[in-house]
Amino acid sequence: MAHGEAFHLVAHMAKAVTATARELAELFDNTLRYGMTYEDPGALYYEDRYRERVLKGLRRRAKASGYELTEVGAAGGVS
Repeated sequence: MAHGEAFHLVAHMAKAVTATARELAELFDNTLRYGMTYEDPGALYYEDRYRERVLKGLRRRAKASGYELTEVGAAGGVS
């Protein structure tokens, strides 16, 4: 990687950090100002989102290879 490219990446990283800090500050400010409460969606929510992302990727790769994925059952699968 050339020196210019490395500098370019560092500049973008700094902007990303600044943008994230600003977003967090706005959330914190709105929470204090308007009394918003944080509700944790729970582990099941994140597990479901992860599962959907994985399945979406598998379907995309299967389709690219000429296959189609189908669900076996609610709790089924290969044992």
